[in-house]
Amino acid sequence: LLGGHRSASTEASLRRLEFDSDASVRNAAITSLGRIGDRSTLAYLRAYPNPDEDLTLRSVLQRAIQPLEERFPD
Repeated sequence: LLGGHRSASTEASLRRLEFDSDASVRNAAITSLGRIGDRSTLAYLRAYPNPDEDLTLRSVLQRAIQPLEERFPD
């Protein structure tokens, strides 16, 4: 539900969920940030720790970053 509402408090809540112990919750938060984020979110996701061995996380980050890069080209 948070991913459908763009606000500063929503983004802050989603960023906190990224550290949840459940990988599916973290992945959903990252996906939602990609949907509602702004330029600062793009920078945040680009800097997100991305362990090479976690292919799912890498994929989720790439899918979240892509629409932001399309909306906010450098």
